[in-house]
Amino acid sequence: MRQEVAPLGITTLLVEPGPFRTDWAGRSANETLPEREIADYAETVGAQRAAFRADTGNEPGDPAAAARALLTSLAGATRSRDAVCDLADFDGPIEAWEATLICARSASAC
Repeated sequence: MRQEVAPLGITTLLVEPGPFRTDWAGRSANETLPEREIADYAETVGAQRAAFRADTGNEPGDPAAAARALLTSLAGATRSRDAVCDLADFDGPIEAWEATLICARSASAC
């Protein structure tokens, strides 16, 4: 999308941070009631739901560190485009962001 709208002077940012320690798949999840689940999907959707539930609260990412990384990238001189992008199209200094991105993934790495 970035390349499609660039000629119009529009910049975009896609953030896909991955798993972080939130309640997204925990008690706040809006799931189908057990009596409405379809048995044919037990091995696919059911397995995915079970995996989400098992990992809830144990995800490696630190939400506060991710928020700091996002705010830093948005406020930084190299702009957000250099912080997160498709590496195949990347033309910015990824090394400059490496420590920030690693800290967002694991606070113990900071």
